Amino acid sequence: MLQTEVFFEHLQSILCCGLLFLVCLEQWCDMKCDTIPDLEKFLKIQEQALGESSAEVATTASKLAQLYAGAERFDEAERLLKRALNIRLNLVGFHHDDVEKTRESLEQLKQLRLGGKPVQTVKSTVPSGMSSSHATAKSAVPPVSAAAAQPPQKSLRPGTSGTRFGAIPEMSSPRPTFSNTKTIEDAIKETELELELLKQMVGAEHTSVADLLTRLADLYCRLRMYSKMEPVLVDALKIRESACGSNHPSVSTELKNLARLYLVQERFALAEPLLKRALAIREKAYGRMHPRVADIEEQYALLLRKTNRAYLAETLDQHVNAIRAQHVGDAGNSRNTSLSNGPGNR
Repeated sequence: MLQTEVFFEHLQSILCCGLLFLVCLEQWCDMKCDTIPDLEKFLKIQEQALGESSAEVATTASKLAQLYAGAERFDEAERLLKRALNIRLNLVGFHHDDVEKTRESLEQLKQLRLGGKPVQTVKSTVPSGMSSSHATAKSAVPPVSAAAAQPPQKSLRPGTSGTRFGAIPEMSSPRPTFSNTKTIEDAIKETELELELLKQMVGAEHTSVADLLTRLADLYCRLRMYSKMEPVLVDALKIRESACGSNHPSVSTELKNLARLYLVQERFALAEPLLKRALAIREKAYGRMHPRVADIEEQYALLLRKTNRAYLAETLDQHVNAIRAQHVGDAGNSRNTSLSNGPGNR
């Protein structure tokens, strides 16, 4: 123990000298500290010297998580593995071995908590010393969105670009255009992976998951994968209802999205009650003369025409036109308002 204490005192003494990085790696490999107190000290030193989001911190956090798991300190182990996952997502993106191994470690930890796996299956995801995350950090591709790397409540921010489906939450950067089917398929695979990781980090009922489900539904729509869209949109609706309440304005957007799918599929009996409910929510939230009300009424008028009720559709059209005239000059005349407002206000 005396040798270990001297080692850590030595590291701290050279913290301001710019040599810490090399010394940490060399002496860490030689010492091979394998106890929880030693790793906790080493982690603190790395955080001070290299920053809390460095690849080396992720490596040490993963190894410390393994020891916590062995001591049945499962909550602390899970916290460190999630932290390591966040760091690696930021550094190397979703499609990297380090990310996959950390995700697998989280799964193994869950099984271990239930008594289903031996402790040795919860492995350190990167060997000590120079991690592969650090080696590739300069050329790393960032994750698709900030949500998976940073999972706060508003991590998936609403976007501004229009789509064929018109249901995408805003992104932190301009929405990419796709030149061919292959590119869209790649985006679908990446978003599906992002969704799985996000659920692990923030829980399956988080509103950020609903945002990402909506984005995934839009990608499915581009390839007319309507059968896959329905369960995704249903899940997004359930999350929003649970998190925000059944009469929250954001719920009306999820209702509208699902209704639009049913309209495309000509499942009018399913679409109509959703549009009625969405319309009632928005009228109560915004008043009858609000552009968001007109947005729903346009969809409802379309359904009425397709079900041979044109006379009712004309009444709605007149009301929509009155709203538009009252709000002339509003950005985009409020059309496709779900594209320019956050999840809570769409």
